Amino acid sequence: MGLRETCLRLTALLLLGGASCVCSAELELSAEETQYLRERGPVKVCVDPNWMPFEAINRQGQHTGVSADFMKEYAKMLGVKLQLVPTENWSESMHNARERLCDVLPMINQSPERAQFLNFTVPYVSMPVVLITDLKATYLDGLKSLEGEKLAIPDGYIFAEYVRNNFPQLDVIYPPSLLESLRAVMKGEVTAAMATLPIALYQIERHGMNSLKIGGHTDFTIELGIGIRNDDLLLTTAFQKAVLAITEQQRDEILSRWYNIEVEQARDYTLLLVLVGILSVFAVFLAYRNYNSRQFNAQLSKVNARLNDRNQRLEQLAKRDYLTGVYHRVNMDAELERDIEHCSNNGQPLNIILFDLDDFSKLNVDYGHAVGDLVLVEMSRLVEERLPDNVQFGRWGGDSFLILCPHTPVDIAQKTAEALASSIHSHRFTENIQLSATFVVATCHPHQKQACVMKDVERRIRQLKQESPGRVVFMDSANEN
Repeated sequence: MGLRETCLRLTALLLLGGASCVCSAELELSAEETQYLRERGPVKVCVDPNWMPFEAINRQGQHTGVSADFMKEYAKMLGVKLQLVPTENWSESMHNARERLCDVLPMINQSPERAQFLNFTVPYVSMPVVLITDLKATYLDGLKSLEGEKLAIPDGYIFAEYVRNNFPQLDVIYPPSLLESLRAVMKGEVTAAMATLPIALYQIERHGMNSLKIGGHTDFTIELGIGIRNDDLLLTTAFQKAVLAITEQQRDEILSRWYNIEVEQARDYTLLLVLVGILSVFAVFLAYRNYNSRQFNAQLSKVNARLNDRNQRLEQLAKRDYLTGVYHRVNMDAELERDIEHCSNNGQPLNIILFDLDDFSKLNVDYGHAVGDLVLVEMSRLVEERLPDNVQFGRWGGDSFLILCPHTPVDIAQKTAEALASSIHSHRFTENIQLSATFVVATCHPHQKQACVMKDVERRIRQLKQESPGRVVFMDSANEN
């Protein structure tokens, strides 16, 4: 069974039907609790900064994800203010909780070790734990299948305690985050990484890790509630009452809100094809048995709608580069031709940006192609996040990337290139690699030939890389000949 098919099925069960059964009750705080909450300062919150879709700290330094939405509801019920304590990783958040630098951890699994410094509410979300492997790996029948192999578990995660107690014979490494654990699988440093299903799905989709799959199951399920410092009993009882008081409707709205994002980002439509097939057979059966024609027509409409949606999505997928997930050379070639023709019809120039990563072949030699592939994926996401909506971004070939900027003034295109060059240079990629890139911003004029334009731009960028790489240069393609 494929990664996305497995994820879609299990995630649907998990998020739409798998929240821990917490019966709603009317929130009734005691007079002592009410006074205490009114008089105490903000509730300090520590989270896992990179555990989406369940929680993270975004670029604006804000708490986001499932737990953020739940905590907003709980804070509203209790009339308290929340204050985020920024951390770099989950280990630091756990350290802060031990040292009483934060009051609350919004999503945490209970354990004897953690009970030494935390109290816990009843769980409000549950998640299965799976094993992530390379696509070529055989299916792993539980953790016992990993004897003699290496396993990655993010440092500080509850899985570590579970594995130490139940599988002490396993060879385990502890990367600082789930993302680093998944990268260890991609680089062949470990056989598998242990992860909660929705978070693994999010990271794999988010970072374009198409060479990974759900390669096995475990018998471990985490039950997530709120962890509250155990020297604050009134805060504990108040949050326990809030968790119990939230309605099923509120819980489902929060979970489905983030669940829908996952489904929209999935790129494998095998499950959709199976569903379409089942609905088609059912529709034929209804017709054969002379069921009500209106019911049949409605069913058939659903099938056709799903088929149309599938075809549109597969068409989009066919335009993407297999590694980075951005548009590939063939699609960018066609888009460039269309944009030049459109500009010719309107008598307007077209601005484009071509950039090459500097010394990328040396990076592949020094670190290996697996790391080089990770850097290309990471760089593509970095650029995508910083581009406006009206541009097209694709891989032109190897470590060369093209950005089409229709209806964009040349000064804006140049500022965009300069901002991207700065972002790439200042970013620390996997293995703490630092990169630079050489950019050419070019103006294509009406009636110029596409092949001639790109030949001139490519020649200019090769010249720059030999003379002074890492620069952003403007050229007018009409003046090159």
